[in-house]
Amino acid sequence: PDGTRRPSKDPATAERVFDLVAAIRTNGADEGALGDAESQSKNQVVSDAARALRDIVSQWPGNARVTVEAGGLKAAILALQQRPNSEVVQSCVTRLLGCLVLNFSDYQILAGNLGGVEAVVTALRGHPNSAVVQECACEALCHLLASSHCQNRRAAAQAGAIEALLVSLRQHP
Repeated sequence: PDGTRRPSKDPATAERVFDLVAAIRTNGADEGALGDAESQSKNQVVSDAARALRDIVSQWPGNARVTVEAGGLKAAILALQQRPNSEVVQSCVTRLLGCLVLNFSDYQILAGNLGGVEAVVTALRGHPNSAVVQECACEALCHLLASSHCQNRRAAAQAGAIEALLVSLRQHP
């Protein structure tokens, strides 16, 4: 209503969201036998797309719905799972994940069902020396566990979230 936010039904925003989700889905796929240069290039595409999506979602909460409907939540979680060694992917995508589920219990549940809690804990464990990954992953985990949905809390406990958070606090006081 103030003229600076685009509604989620805005065709240009929706088209941009679909393009960015496609970039994450396509480039976030398994690193497999990629060479270092190609892998780094794909990591950059994923991280740039995640940043852009986060900015779009931050403009207006309704854009989270457009992003989730476009498959953005699933693509983000798959990118976390498939590119665990990339610090830039882990930081940008966990931050996006946190924005997508913030204040949306349905999306928190969906993310949990897609393995999002475990993927975030894996990011915490996989990059203990990266303050950026630790900050983004802690924030995402907080948002994933914000609802009273016990399944996400059980998944966090089973994935070792408490231990990972304690390591994070010791490493980055």
